[in-house]
Amino acid sequence: MYKIVGLFGFFLILACSYSEPQTPSNPRFNHSMLFVTDSEVSRAFYEEAFGMQFYKHLDEMVIFNEESENDTVAINITLMRMPGYKFNYEFAQSPVAGDSTLQSPHYQHVGIEVDDIDTSIEIALNAGAELAIPKRHLKAGDIEAKTVFFYGPDGELIELMEILEGDF
Repeated sequence: MYKIVGLFGFFLILACSYSEPQTPSNPRFNHSMLFVTDSEVSRAFYEEAFGMQFYKHLDEMVIFNEESENDTVAINITLMRMPGYKFNYEFAQSPVAGDSTLQSPHYQHVGIEVDDIDTSIEIALNAGAELAIPKRHLKAGDIEAKTVFFYGPDGELIELMEILEGDF
């Protein structure tokens, strides 16, 4: 019986991990971002409590500006993953995380990776998304991407990102 359940589970996982593209932009989950007060403490906790694995740390981001000089911003971002998965849990160290007066001080946004950001922007706007942060071209570590942020119907923040280089 265990072999049948095991084989069934294997095919169920295989079936759930494959899906046909839903739109020309081929959206897929990439990450969820969480504000934390100490990224090392959070890293250790999620490794011990849930078996997550450290993937990458980013300490600088370049924002490419078409009409002016590029901006370089210091960041403190740790990317964690469950073994065998590419979905990232992004810890952004920020003093905001310790502010208990905020309604939801920890969750910041969900990231959705797409193949064509311009098509995806059009689709999101046509669906009723509200632009939060216009499209930007960014580089952090070995990752280069175009990103845009929208508000969803309940005000939730959604990032669309087209990876140009590297692996997020």
